[in-house]
Amino acid sequence: MSMSTETEANGTPEAPALPADPAGQNLDKVREILFGNQAKDLERRLVQLQDGLLKEMNTLKEEQERRLSSLESYVKEEFSSLTKRLKEEAQKRSDAEDQAADALQRATRKLTDKISSTDEQLEVNSRNLREQLLGQSNQLRDELSLLKSELMELIHERSSELGHDKLDRQALAMMLSDVALRIGGDSAGEDS
Repeated sequence: MSMSTETEANGTPEAPALPADPAGQNLDKVREILFGNQAKDLERRLVQLQDGLLKEMNTLKEEQERRLSSLESYVKEEFSSLTKRLKEEAQKRSDAEDQAADALQRATRKLTDKISSTDEQLEVNSRNLREQLLGQSNQLRDELSLLKSELMELIHERSSELGHDKLDRQALAMMLSDVALRIGGDSAGEDS
């Protein structure tokens, strides 16, 4: 870029041309001769560098936007996936809790029914046992009463037999006494 181009590029108006100073013009010509090619080369390189930097900056910006867009879509997908998993996990837990509650209710009902059935069976068994005990008690009482009657008869029989035996003993005793008296009477007669 030349000076006038730089000034125009900066947006400041170019200063009005001063009356041509032959020495200043000569100096510019000398500068142009000495440094003109280098300045133009430098200016061309700066323009190329600036264009390269702008292209690189635009490429980086596009790459950054693409990466951010990719990252944003990845984060959204992951967030959506995690949200879906959390909902599924919550649903599974809810279903598991419902199943556990149902199983507990079924077990409670089954246990309650079993306890009721056992209570009823126990009551029936108790009633049957009481009836059996009452029947056996009545049967034993009847048997005892019969045995008592039989024993009483046996006692009366034995008692009357003993009474007869006792009378027989008395008769024997009397008879022996008579015999003894006779013997004693015979012996007394022999001694005299």
